[in-house]
Amino acid sequence: MNSFSCAWRKISEIIAGSEVPEDLRHAENTIEWLVRLRPNAGLALLLAALGHDIDRATPDRIRRESFDDYDAFKAAHAERSAALLAEIFSECGVEEAIASEACRLVRLHEVGGDPDADLLRDADSLSYFDVNLPLYYQREGYGESLRRCVWGLRRITSVSRQHLTELHQGTELQKLIKDALRIVAQEFERDREPARYQNA
Repeated sequence: MNSFSCAWRKISEIIAGSEVPEDLRHAENTIEWLVRLRPNAGLALLLAALGHDIDRATPDRIRRESFDDYDAFKAAHAERSAALLAEIFSECGVEEAIASEACRLVRLHEVGGDPDADLLRDADSLSYFDVNLPLYYQREGYGESLRRCVWGLRRITSVSRQHLTELHQGTELQKLIKDALRIVAQEFERDREPARYQNA
């Protein structure tokens, strides 16, 4: 077994054991979205897409209730996922350049920051709306799901956001996504108002 296959198997096994039922499907679906957005994605991006949420699949996962700030929670989650992947890459002998880049991308997968990190963030975001949202909605209800959708829409690029029209969700979830899109659009218009007056 080569180093890439070794790492892929170990990551998949950990995620398959997650207490969160949608975690493995989300990981696989993130890869599907990544390849749709960039068909020639390299090994580092593929490994990062598979393992970006590996923290969530472990008993000692970073827990949201430990943080007052949602973004701080997400940053800690991303950092721990990268650290867990680094251990696996070392055990499997993954080439240093690929391992380092995959871990860097996972650290940035919630916020982006460069073309590859933005791509992973967008694939992760699209997969949330595609795979995670139905179960999240069942667990958390409309209000919390709306907040999470707005958060997800704020971080995704406008080009990738257009893919939301390809999703086949039920009527309730379609309404939820539309409500979230309307909020984000209103925020965008509100942010543009000062610039309009400055240029008048």
